[in-house]
Amino acid sequence: MNLIKLREMINVDYKTCRFCGKQLSIKEFYNTNKNADLQKISTIWNSHFYGLLCCNCFENTPSKFWIKIKQLNR
Repeated sequence: MNLIKLREMINVDYKTCRFCGKQLSIKEFYNTNKNADLQKISTIWNSHFYGLLCCNCFENTPSKFWIKIKQLNR
């Protein structure tokens, strides 16, 4: 049910991974972020500010990279 609601809130069903170019589906993004509320998921998905990554690229990115990015956003 939530995925149906989310599809009504988004612009496109697919995005491209910023690192490897793999196509990401909204279903995949939703399934890996189910603990976030639908509004937040749709805001991130619809925004051009965020560079989305596939699960594989996200898992293989060194944690130091994410710490550095987090510090820059403060």
